[in-house]
Formats: sequence, C-alpha cells, structure tokens
Amino acid sequence: MRLPPTTTALRSGPPATAGRESVASVTVTSVSFEGQARPREEGTSPGRTVFPQPRVPDTVGSVKSHTSSLRDGRHARWDEHRRLRRRALLRATREAVHDLGPHPSMEEIAAHAGTSKSVFYRYFRDKAGLQEAVSQEAIALMERRLLEAVGTSSDPRLALGAMVETYLRMADSSPHVYAFSVQSAHGLQDGADAQTLHGFFERMHQALEERLRAHLAAAGREAPANGDPLLLWPTAALGMVKAAGEAWLSASGVPGRATAEQTAAQITGWLLNGLTGSTTSTTSALSRTQRSTS
Repeated sequence: MRLPPTTTALRSGPPATAGRESVASVTVTSVSFEGQARPREEGTSPGRTVFPQPRVPDTVGSVKSHTSSLRDGRHARWDEHRRLRRRALLRATREAVHDLGPHPSMEEIAAHAGTSKSVFYRYFRDKAGLQEAVSQEAIALMERRLLEAVGTSSDPRLALGAMVETYLRMADSSPHVYAFSVQSAHGLQDGADAQTLHGFFERMHQALEERLRAHLAAAGREAPANGDPLLLWPTAALGMVKAAGEAWLSASGVPGRATAEQTAAQITGWLLNGLTGSTTSTTSALSRTQRSTS
C-alpha cells in the first residue's frame, strides 16, 4: 500500500537535495521550559527536533496561578468599590439625619439619598447596623478633634477649655447627627456602639486625668494618691461636660443663649475653680488650630 506523499514525508523527513546541504545534517537543540539546553534523546536522528513534553502538574499549576491572579485582582477592585460605596452611603445618611432629624426611617433616609432601602441593606444589615456605623465614624472624628484640642496649649487650663469648646462646637454643628450617633449609643450596655463609646470615654478619661496632674503640678501640688477622691474628678468632669453640653444644645434657638466659647469658659471655670471661681477663656488656645467640625 502506498502512502500519500504528505504522510511519507512526515515519516521519513525531507529528502536530501543534490548540491545542497542536507537538512538532516543540521542539529537542532531543544530548550526546556526552564530555559536550559536539553541533550538529544538517545535513538533519535541528528536532524530530528526533540520538543519538551509539558507535564500535567506544570500545565495545571500555570492555569491555577493565572486564574488566582485574575481572581485576586477582581476581588481587590470589588473591595475598593464596596468601601467607597459604603462611605458614600454613610455620608448620605448623615446628610439625611441633619436635614430630617435624629429619628428618620430607612425609607426616609433612602429617599433623601435618592436610592432605595435595598441598596442600604447590601452594606448594612438593618437600621441598627447603619446607625452603628454612623456612630463609630462620628465618635472617632470627635475623639480626634478633642485630642488635637488637648495639644493646643501647654497650659492645662487652656487645654481643658479648648477640649470643652471643641466638643460643644462639634455637637452644635449638627445636633441631629450628634443625637443619632452619640446620644443614642450612650444608653447601650452591649454591642459595637456601646464598646465604641466605652473606649471613647476611657481615652477621654485618661486625657482629663493627665490634664488634672499637669494642673496640680503647675500649682505646686502633689499628684493624688490611690484612693484620693480627687481621682474621681476626670469621671465627674466627663459627666458634667456631657450633661451641660447637651442641655446647652437643647436650648438652640433660645434668645440670649451663650455662645460655645462662653459656655466652654464657664464649664471650665466650674471644673477648675468651683462655682465662685473665674471663667477660663479658650480663645487663645483654639485660635491656633482649625475649628472645622466637618
């Protein structure tokens, strides 16, 4: 049986041509996947090219690596998209609360944001989860600004006054958002909101205790020893500032209401000097820092 010319050529290789160098006399060295020369296999003719045979594990590993890289890239882009979208929804919630009041429904928040409740539920489990996220952001921002205010002056009186004034100005910038986030979390005993607020008060307590020790040192007095009732002052100060500040907020719109600066000076005077003591101006301390509360 005669084989077709093509099949015969494939089996026997190209014929030598008279007067020309035979292709069979040219040795082709194969290269492995690792880029190293591979010796000609025994039993093969010098003109026969030996191509490397990829192993199954090599092929599967290459495919898996490529697929994993694509998946990681998609996940990173999707995570960034979700992060940005979540921040936008939180901002929209704060704007809705600022305009509508501290107790809007999810329908009202979504309508104000120009979207639907289902969009919010993709990022927050329910209204409580949304409120929790807003509270965490608001409390974290307030903490940063209060700690910045502490560093506005080396004078403990001015530093304390700057803290009180900063707190009042931030709360007054949006009383509804303050009520929605900080006030609503204050009465909780557990959950993320309660933990966030508890941590916030602990750090503020520490900052006030440091101011107390600095104030006593400046007056030439020793720091209070363990068991000294004076150590209760930071806790009492926190409660007083919060209670007095919220009472001041509730008087918004009342004719003759004192300014944040005047109220902060009065509260600071009570904390440091008592009822008959002088007030403490906070202007010189805050004038060196930004008063932005956004």
